[in-house]
Amino acid sequence: MKFGERLRTLRIERNLSQEKLAALAETDKSWISEVELAKRDIQLTSIGKLADALEISLKELLDFDF
Repeated sequence: MKFGERLRTLRIERNLSQEKLAALAETDKSWISEVELAKRDIQLTSIGKLADALEISLKELLDFDF
């Protein structure tokens, strides 16, 4: 599983739309979509915001196959 797939799985498990996750992470829906589809690189600060928005640890968010 890649990072984008992991993000999508966690988002869906929490019943969050891309719009809601984007609002919680202070970004926009298109950015979330591009990350989930591996069309955008992601910075560490953004990963932290996503983990906070999903209410999980960085370790849990980054638990995927590289």
